[in-house]
Amino acid sequence: MEIRTAWDGEVLGSIPIGYANVWKTDTADIRIPDGINALYFTFTGTGHWQFASFTLHVGE
Repeated sequence: MEIRTAWDGEVLGSIPIGYANVWKTDTADIRIPDGINALYFTFTGTGHWQFASFTLHVGE
């Protein structure tokens, strides 16, 4: 999955997602620019994907 702050913007980071038949958690360190931003999640794999939720952890 690719993460952007604009639908056609630069890819800020990606989260590798593999096959699973149960709910699981995937993580990645991604730097989001300061300020108020929209987040766009783009699934680039094959098959289908169910996006239940996401959590942002703000760190230094």
